[in-house]
Amino acid sequence: MKQAALSFLKKFNLFFMLLCCFPDAVPDDFRPYSDFNASDMKIWYDRADLEETRDMWMASANIGMSVLSPEERDKSLLVMKERLASWQWNRIEEKVCRPDIQSLLSEIENKKKDYLYLVEEGNLKFDENGTPIFKGLSGLDSDLTSWENEIRLFVGDLFNNWERCARIKYDEILSLEKRYWKG
Repeated sequence: MKQAALSFLKKFNLFFMLLCCFPDAVPDDFRPYSDFNASDMKIWYDRADLEETRDMWMASANIGMSVLSPEERDKSLLVMKERLASWQWNRIEEKVCRPDIQSLLSEIENKKKDYLYLVEEGNLKFDENGTPIFKGLSGLDSDLTSWENEIRLFVGDLFNNWERCARIKYDEILSLEKRYWKG
């Protein structure tokens, strides 16, 4: 079936491109409908999912819709809306920055060294065997509380930065999409 669809598309490539650009220019009774049906639209939706913009997504999907009969087009419309929504959600996820978990892990490692071992002028102190000198258990409770507070502050800053970035990206995406959702 896929091969037949590709063969059909090769024959009428120019027609489809014009039809995509000017969909209302050709009346329904003059369109060269094929045996292509709504379930075959998956080929076109998969192709549309590779596009970078919503307009290009719609153009790719509409090429496939143009060869469907009006009845098949109606059946395919709901699936098309669902696929477009899925594509848009994936684009949002791609654009939103992610929290820098690696910096969190590095900070935990640095704080662990500060609170577990003796530090002199920011550097670990080593014994004669080259092993870091453990601080011991005295003051462990206060050190644990300090460590937790410092990590909590770092995590708060990390996620505040992520939230700020996410809000900026959300506003950018929303402003681009508003033109499509005007009622």
